[in-house]
Amino acid sequence: TGCFTVEPQTGSVPPRWTSTVKVTYTPSGTKLTEDEELIMKVTDGPYRTLNCKAILSEVKCEFNNPNVDFGTMCVNERRPMNTTLMNKLNKNFAVFSVDLSTLPEGLEISPLRDRIPPDEGVKFEMYYCNSKSVKLENKEIKVNLRGSQPAIMMISAETIVPKVNIKEEDFNFGEVTFGNTETLTMTLVNDSMIDVMLTLDLRENEHDPESEAFSKLEIRYMGDAEGEEDQVLEEKDLDDMAKPEFKAIKDMNQDEFGDESEVEEQGEKEQQHSDGSRFFIIKLKKKKSYEFELRFSPKLQKPYRFLLPIALAGFERGDKMEGLRRMVTCQGITTKLIMEPMNGEVIFEKKIITSMDAVIPQHASITFTNSHTTKPLHFRIDNSSIEKKDIFTVIPTHGTIDPQVPVTIKVSFKPTGNEKYEDELPLYLEDESKAYTTIRLRGEGAYPKLLFDRREVIMPDRKSTRLNSSH
Repeated sequence: TGCFTVEPQTGSVPPRWTSTVKVTYTPSGTKLTEDEELIMKVTDGPYRTLNCKAILSEVKCEFNNPNVDFGTMCVNERRPMNTTLMNKLNKNFAVFSVDLSTLPEGLEISPLRDRIPPDEGVKFEMYYCNSKSVKLENKEIKVNLRGSQPAIMMISAETIVPKVNIKEEDFNFGEVTFGNTETLTMTLVNDSMIDVMLTLDLRENEHDPESEAFSKLEIRYMGDAEGEEDQVLEEKDLDDMAKPEFKAIKDMNQDEFGDESEVEEQGEKEQQHSDGSRFFIIKLKKKKSYEFELRFSPKLQKPYRFLLPIALAGFERGDKMEGLRRMVTCQGITTKLIMEPMNGEVIFEKKIITSMDAVIPQHASITFTNSHTTKPLHFRIDNSSIEKKDIFTVIPTHGTIDPQVPVTIKVSFKPTGNEKYEDELPLYLEDESKAYTTIRLRGEGAYPKLLFDRREVIMPDRKSTRLNSSH
């Protein structure tokens, strides 16, 4: 039961025969010299003794940094640190083994056992990650050494639940015609004394029916991205999700579709995957606020209601952070009016102004079609912003659109100077007080310019020749 063991421990030896047993020595870890008396019991014969003795080489090891402080961290953040265990003697190898019973929850250390050559060291790589709010102060980690007292390392770390919240109570996009887009502002506030990492997962998952609405949501950082030391909003590739900072993410399998509408939905999913992973990392500096633009574009005529899929990195949405639990609602409605172009944007080519008295206007058109099959539709375009400028002209500005009978709106552009022009005209339907959509007009005027193809012309040298005449 001591440091020396015999194998096999039982057996029989034939007459005039010998049998070999193996004696194994396992150091207790602290003594340089150890001995033990083993007794062999013989049936119907006298007992025999075997004196075993082991002499170990002297070992002396020290950590170059015995106090490792991970600092204050966010829960589920995985932070690396390292230190080196040095063999201080120049003759003998040092054999060590980490005492696993002394390791606190959340601490990973490598290697757990090894040999250190004379006058050299072994680098310990450590990671600390804890999903709970915990504070470690000088937690003792033992590294057992063969033939010496254990080397001691002290670990300190603190994990906290950060104070992060969304300023807005909810995100109600109201009634939005499917195919159109509505925007709202989201303000993230980090009141913590540490930096925080959040995840926003806008991917569609076939195992989560609610995630179908995520593909209709877009996000954009409204701050000065170039002025930030680190990128605030970053779309992560799925290949990066295998990194320790995040939980493993399974690849999504798409089912085969039958009817035409489902085929269209499949096409949208494939387009989303080709455009990006739609898995976003949001990095918030301590004691700072950030503004983001949320854009929602319903694809069906139905109500949308879901919990914003934002969470502290490493957690599911809604876990730990009540301040991040925000509902997103929207009512997708059928379009009343079909416009061509669909985005309601008219862009004129650059107009060269050769004479202020004879500027010939450019013309374009927008087509309105009433999607209703029996009911006429009244419209009104608010052109008050362009009446006095006399740059853009829109005719007509009001009228009635009969079912399935298109109405053409003529738009003219007549610039007066060397500049860019932009205007937005609200379009109202029936007697509604809220604009149905906006018509955007863009154009640019320019004066004619004459440019040479080069800044200078270098003429070749010409030598003059004098002719002498003889008389």
